[in-house]
Amino acid sequence: MVEIKKPNNFWNLEMCLDEAKQYSTYIEFQKKSSSAYGAALKNSWLKLIQENFKEIKKPNGYWTYELCELEAKKYKNKNQFRKGSSAAHDASYRNKWLDLFYPQKNRTSAPNRRLARLRIL
Repeated sequence: MVEIKKPNNFWNLEMCLDEAKQYSTYIEFQKKSSSAYGAALKNSWLKLIQENFKEIKKPNGYWTYELCELEAKKYKNKNQFRKGSSAAHDASYRNKWLDLFYPQKNRTSAPNRRLARLRIL
């Protein structure tokens, strides 16, 4: 497939915005329309163009205790929380909130459980 090179100054802001509307994410725009992306990068239009895309990554500091707690309530255990919302799980892990969201039940170790069963019998 022969790629036709666009002339210099082909991409203006309006054309870049129109091209970006074809894509749902920033990464998709970057990969599938590299010349428009390059023009937007060169002319500092990316912030204007990015407003059209859906958010993929939350900004730093987004996951507060309250937001992590709300997200954790959607899942039954730590493992499901990790798989379903890894960013919230990571923030909870770093801040040592996981045990607050999922307190461990009083479990006895395996030998103690065996002894407890023998005492019952």
